[in-house]
Amino acid sequence: MSTLTLAVVGHPNKGKSSIVATLSRHSDIAITARSGTTTHSHYYDVMANDQLLYQLVDTPGFQRPRRALDWLQQHDTNAAQRPTVVRAFVEAFSGQRVFRDEVELLSPIIDGAGIIYVVDGGIPYSPEYEADMEILRWSGQPRMALINPIGANTYTQQWRQALDQYFNLVKVFNPLTASYAQQCDILQAFKRLAPTHHKTIDTAITQLQQQRLHQHQQAAGTITQHLCSMLHHQVTRTSTSEADARTVKVQVREEYEQAITGIEHSCREQLLQIYQHENVAWQEAQLQLQQLALFDQSHWNVWGLDRKRVIGLSISAGALAGAAIDVGLGGSSLMTGALAGGLLSGVSSVWLANHAFKIKAVGRGQLLQKSQQQWQLGPIKDPQFAFVLLGRALFYQQAVAGRTHAQKQPLSVNQHMAFDWLQGLDKQAQVKLTYYLKKAATGSLSEKHQQALADLVARLIEQLQQSSNNAR
Repeated sequence: MSTLTLAVVGHPNKGKSSIVATLSRHSDIAITARSGTTTHSHYYDVMANDQLLYQLVDTPGFQRPRRALDWLQQHDTNAAQRPTVVRAFVEAFSGQRVFRDEVELLSPIIDGAGIIYVVDGGIPYSPEYEADMEILRWSGQPRMALINPIGANTYTQQWRQALDQYFNLVKVFNPLTASYAQQCDILQAFKRLAPTHHKTIDTAITQLQQQRLHQHQQAAGTITQHLCSMLHHQVTRTSTSEADARTVKVQVREEYEQAITGIEHSCREQLLQIYQHENVAWQEAQLQLQQLALFDQSHWNVWGLDRKRVIGLSISAGALAGAAIDVGLGGSSLMTGALAGGLLSGVSSVWLANHAFKIKAVGRGQLLQKSQQQWQLGPIKDPQFAFVLLGRALFYQQAVAGRTHAQKQPLSVNQHMAFDWLQGLDKQAQVKLTYYLKKAATGSLSEKHQQALADLVARLIEQLQQSSNNAR
């Protein structure tokens, strides 16, 4: 099965490198607004599961297409020989300064690379592009044109009418916003142009889809692991006097908030690695996703669950736990366990809302000196806190997974972009999710239940990803 190679060509500064970065998933490709950044052809392997799927070639832009076409036409004999004439052009000027860029971009094409020609749909069509389009047609290689709407789609129709005369297929593709499905669609479309690579392309698409699924599963596991750590985290410090107690309680709160923020940061760093964005920095707008927004309960409903909704789910989750007791008693309790569990869970949810971050005095009887007192914050058992942590993690995961490798600015997160992520689960699954979250806060989540929680998070990720793809 031969390797599929696609050469991305066009005029300078039309987004060729951005398209290569997005399709190859390489975030280290230089992308600037300065024309002529790419001076040599660079090959990028697209890998999945340690298997080479295909290659992309980032090429310099056409500099002298009109003069190059004149040379080709002077050496033209007939249409059947034109690919040979293009090869002769490359061989004639190889190693020379004149036509250096044309030789660089045509070299992979005469070696068998398919062509992806890139134009800017934000500017009007001009006949000046016809020379390079004609040269590419002379190559005889399968050709696709991508209209990159840099800034706008204003002139897309003009470009379509012209490109249809030179290329086998024309598509609009924005490398900054293209979904993963749209990226795979470029391969699927090229399959129509390259019959000899059908099997290669089918394998590549299958491998990329499997890799994406594996990334989502990894992300779900990472979120679940960090979520359990945050929910069960606690800080305990000892004061030696009443005056010292005030200072110690402040320290306990600060240490707890720093610890939770640190765990959340670790989760985000791992998500960047999972989705191959290791080199991406991320930033948070002031007072949006910093400690204030996390620990100020007035912000909690931003993440998709208001208090009334949480209480309802808590009652159902409590009933689920009570039902487990009933089953253990062989049904002799006449389901009183489920009823009592639901009521107790609902009442405790209301109480916890007002005492979520209360620092408790603990362990006096275990201390050697009566003047000493231990103060503890955490685990936070308010179920809404668990939903806030999960909602934030899912929001960040969606931002990272939806980011293309052509985007170079820091990944900025904004709480006003939050969403009702829980709607991706049916009511029964929502109750189970609540049940597992409550158990995680008590430290009684078994390995089996933690895996069940990770499976629910994976379902949420898949549903959110599908909704995002449909919206594009």
